[in-house]
Amino acid sequence: MPKRLPTRARLHQILRWACHTWDTAARLRVEKRLPKAYKGCLGCVEFPDEFPKGLPPLIRVLKTNRSQSADTLLHEFAHILDAHRNGFSETRKHEGHDAAFRNVAHEVLVRFVYEGGEVESLDF
Repeated sequence: MPKRLPTRARLHQILRWACHTWDTAARLRVEKRLPKAYKGCLGCVEFPDEFPKGLPPLIRVLKTNRSQSADTLLHEFAHILDAHRNGFSETRKHEGHDAAFRNVAHEVLVRFVYEGGEVESLDF
C-alpha cells in the first residue's frame, strides 16, 4: 500500500486530477491563514483581471483537516468551472452561489465522491 501523502501534497494531487478531468487550469495555495479580505472563509478563488486569458485563477484553501480542505478545494474549483461555462462578471462574482453554480458544484462533488474520482486522483 502506498504511503499516505501529506495534506498539502494530496490537495495538489486532487487539483491536478480536476484540471485534467475538466480540461481547465488552476493554481493552488494551501495556507495556514487566508488574506484578511477572506477572514472567516475556508477558501476562495482569485480570478486574474484578464480572465479567461493569462494566468489561471488561484485557489486559496485554508489548511484545516484533510477532508474539509479537500471539500473546500473542490468547491472553489467548481467556481472556476462555473465561470468558464456560465461566464464571469462582477455581478456573478458577488452572487457566488446561484443555481448555475450549484449545478456545477454538484457535478464536481458527485464525480469525485461517487464516480471514482477520489481513487483516480491518486494517480495524479
